Amino acid sequence: MPTSLLLLLACSLPPQGPPSTPPPSPIPRVVDVGLELSVDFERHRISGSAAVTLVNTADTSISEISLLLNRLLSVTTVRVGGDAPLAVQQAVVAFGDFAKLRVAQAVITLATPLQPAESLTLHVVYGGAIAPYTETGMLYIQDHVDPEFTILRRDAYAFPLPGIPMIAALRAAPQYDFTYRATITAPSTHTVASGGQLVSRSPAGAMTRWVFTSVGSAPYLVVTIARYRMEDRNGVRLYYFPLDSLGAARVAARTQQALTTLERWFGRLPTPPQFALMEIPDGWGSQASLTGGIIQTEATFRDPDRLTELYHELTHLWNPVDLDTPSARWNEGLATFLMYRLADTLDGRELGAEVHRLLARLQDHISANPTTYSTVPFREYGITRKTDLSYRVGGLMFATLYQLLGSARFDRAYRTLFQTYVASGVTLANLRRTFTDQDAEGHLSQFFSDWLDTTQWVGAVREADSIRNLAGHWSGAAPQ
Repeated sequence: MPTSLLLLLACSLPPQGPPSTPPPSPIPRVVDVGLELSVDFERHRISGSAAVTLVNTADTSISEISLLLNRLLSVTTVRVGGDAPLAVQQAVVAFGDFAKLRVAQAVITLATPLQPAESLTLHVVYGGAIAPYTETGMLYIQDHVDPEFTILRRDAYAFPLPGIPMIAALRAAPQYDFTYRATITAPSTHTVASGGQLVSRSPAGAMTRWVFTSVGSAPYLVVTIARYRMEDRNGVRLYYFPLDSLGAARVAARTQQALTTLERWFGRLPTPPQFALMEIPDGWGSQASLTGGIIQTEATFRDPDRLTELYHELTHLWNPVDLDTPSARWNEGLATFLMYRLADTLDGRELGAEVHRLLARLQDHISANPTTYSTVPFREYGITRKTDLSYRVGGLMFATLYQLLGSARFDRAYRTLFQTYVASGVTLANLRRTFTDQDAEGHLSQFFSDWLDTTQWVGAVREADSIRNLAGHWSGAAPQ
């Protein structure tokens, strides 16, 4: 880490009066974000503004709005339109229910309360450095401004969004789903990447101005900056590090093949896939959205055996918005199973062997953590903050479901689920009902009860020596 950044990390944002604790107003919904930022690698800082359009979805008026930013960022002014600057109180604060997490909180007092169903746009001028959050246990948030690699995203609070420094309050707040326009000015030695559509690229001396807009609403906004190379293939913009050109060719080819395969299984996406796929350093956390773009760690570009990580993220493009709050994250389990299925189809990695290894790993985890698995049903993983279990438990659940139904009925069920709920959003109850409709033998009612409502599945997994044997627990015999 650069010495100058270490010095910044040692400093704290000077408070300008204590913020309300907590603000009495509800958290409004974000519907649009407009970023205008300049990146200064020498000083390891960003500066500029964010135009954040908010809607009051509550049934009471809002007189104060709390914005959260990275703890090394500070707000200079906030305006609504051409009005005079609003009163702002800001300080670095710790989350009330997660003391290791510290953010800059700026509480804005509105000149006129925002009434129910009304909207406004806050023009926030801000800047400073970005500190990582690895000390909180979120090891993937290594974010900081650096010429080797820079990422701007919500995870590190790189731009102001409404919220209260309480995990519970943020979970109860309206979910992010907004349009955006990102204008990023960076040294011309670097390439700026983001999801959505690249609108323009304008050189200005030693700097270049990049403009991106979302294609429809997005669940997040991510900007990456590096000495990228870029290629565009059938609407997929691939940004990769120069050292990984051979791996990038492989990733580009497999991306197209995976998209074609997923469309064959589950039907077309609402719009043809046009998105950005951005390489990021290992350990910084992959993420996928058709509108927000895909960030993918470099291991996928360097090791063919790690292509499953890419497949995992691509399958998420076929996930309707999850309406359960907090979600059990069953879609992560589905992606875990489907990435092995894609590896079988595209790379010749036998699905049966991968599923057997998944079974063995889960058996080992259960032996090491028997209380965790035997006391919390899958549907409560979100409520109990155990969604890390959703990957392996959900992966094996869907593998067992696939064994029970066979590929044709499994694909028909999930195709129906996706195409029915892609516009409206989906719940775990919708998933259960749609798959049960494919169950002529009547096995799935007990199957879903055991896997979702109770922990009865644990005993069956402990005793199983194969996926056929495990599926036989619900079918009465190993399927042929």
